[in-house]
Amino acid sequence: MSGRNIKKILFTRNFKYPTGGHVTVRDFFLHSLNDSRLDPFIYFTPNSKYEADETWQTIPKEKIVKELVPEDYDLFFVGGKDWRFLPGDFGNKKVINAIQGVRHATEPELRAYLDRPAYRICNSQEVYEAVAPFVNGVAVVISNGVDTTLFNVRGGKKTNSILIWGKKNPELAVRLFEELKRGNVDVQLLVDSLPRKEFARLLHATDIFLTLPAKIEGAHRPPLEGMACRCAVVCSDAIGNRSYCKDGQTCLQPRYGDFDEHLAAIQRLLHDERLKEKIRRHGHEMSQRYGMEEQRRQYYRFLDEYIL
Repeated sequence: MSGRNIKKILFTRNFKYPTGGHVTVRDFFLHSLNDSRLDPFIYFTPNSKYEADETWQTIPKEKIVKELVPEDYDLFFVGGKDWRFLPGDFGNKKVINAIQGVRHATEPELRAYLDRPAYRICNSQEVYEAVAPFVNGVAVVISNGVDTTLFNVRGGKKTNSILIWGKKNPELAVRLFEELKRGNVDVQLLVDSLPRKEFARLLHATDIFLTLPAKIEGAHRPPLEGMACRCAVVCSDAIGNRSYCKDGQTCLQPRYGDFDEHLAAIQRLLHDERLKEKIRRHGHEMSQRYGMEEQRRQYYRFLDEYIL
């Protein structure tokens, strides 16, 4: 790519294992790749194990740089603690900073990075409200996008089948799984990461989806993916999921970590078809507001207003 109006932008990642945060940064890289005004590249730290991970398979190999040479770039995209690997002073070059957790306002290292000048993208309104008093520069909200080409309504669902996603709370997930199995309920347990296509395939066939978030999240993508596949979702409050997890409307919300309330929510959906259908319908409608196209549109508007 050449031309004086095209800006080279460098993304930086320290990749150890797949997370929703890495997926979000990947999505913004691909949005940048599809903007004719930008020429994006990505640098992985030397200890990163990214080559075989599916998160990065859609990034052209020629866009992955082996050496970190900040002076070669016009713009920078930084997330989390990746500030560690970049210069402390960017001069007059603009920095886009992805903020994906409310802990950025409280954890000392992350809180300190908010003092650095940057244009910040928060992945939920709750994250924005947590960090806005402390940021040096502009902050906006651009929610995580759901890939509706992958997570959608496809094929038939087995009535009253249940999928438990329990990676972030495996002890509770196992307890719920064992209790439901004792009741001869059709239930599957997932506590490890799966390739995205395989996870989507499970959601396509699942009637009720129980996802267990961390107690506090900047956002929690699985409930939106379940809603997009027209599952009846059960998900407790995690702060960053409040804009789309609406108790009694788009999902049921037992208290965090409460075994009895989680079990009761499942039983309600198993025995109340009208409620289950209401949750499925409203959840699916909500998920359609969070498609990748909408995230891309908001990102380009952000670039127009502040960056380019």
